Amino acid sequence: MRKEIRTTVLSSALAALLAAPAAAPAFAKDTISFAYLLDPAYDAVVWPLSHGKVTSDTVDVQVNAYSSDGRSRLVGHRDNATATLVPTSSKDHPRYELLTAIALAPGRYELRISAHRPLDNVDGSVYADLEVPDFTAPLAVSGVVVETVPSGAVAPINAFDKFLPVVPTSNREFRAGQDVSVFLRVFQGGKGSTQPVEVTTKLVDELDAPIAEGRDVLYGNQFNVGGRAADYRFALPLKRLAPGPYLLTLDVSLDNRTVTRTVQFTVIK
Repeated sequence: MRKEIRTTVLSSALAALLAAPAAAPAFAKDTISFAYLLDPAYDAVVWPLSHGKVTSDTVDVQVNAYSSDGRSRLVGHRDNATATLVPTSSKDHPRYELLTAIALAPGRYELRISAHRPLDNVDGSVYADLEVPDFTAPLAVSGVVVETVPSGAVAPINAFDKFLPVVPTSNREFRAGQDVSVFLRVFQGGKGSTQPVEVTTKLVDELDAPIAEGRDVLYGNQFNVGGRAADYRFALPLKRLAPGPYLLTLDVSLDNRTVTRTVQFTVIK
């Protein structure tokens, strides 16, 4: 029986590319090396290095994109990550994230992402539905990007510097003490003056009971990212949330147009 691995493939980070126009160039890095340290204490780093206890873990990742009618739009986009895993006393499973950028025209797609670990010949895969908005429309909104501060083990750390001011994570399980926020980029197409855009937020628990609601306004003079875009952030109120699953809904409105984005997450002990 072929082994399988549960590989963290950053589908949310790929969706983060919705925050960049489709004309942006694809970004790929052939080899990525970084250290994953569960315990940043000096002794926890020096001891395994000096005693030969460091393990390298290489993962090959391939991304394919298909249109809604099944036609291939991107095939064979590859990245290779080499992670240096330093064992510590922590019982947490090692986790690292590989960021990769692709360019797609507006439309709906299915991403097929596969990962292979040559060391023990194991494979993993994930499919994800993706919509690239038309950023020239009167109102367009990127996908939701989730960011933790500090970020976890991720490479290359500057993969999205040309597109985003945040480092995305695919993690959706958080502890109460973490600093976690969601990010959207809002676009106004056309050539006229930019108008105020309303963003309403609603957070509900697994019983659909309202936990928090809010309303913000992005004023016309805030649309200065790339000429006609504005960034919006919402900090998750994790400190006052009980353990369990939650759904955050963000409605972005301009005149009679509304674009809705959602993100699910879980608070753990």
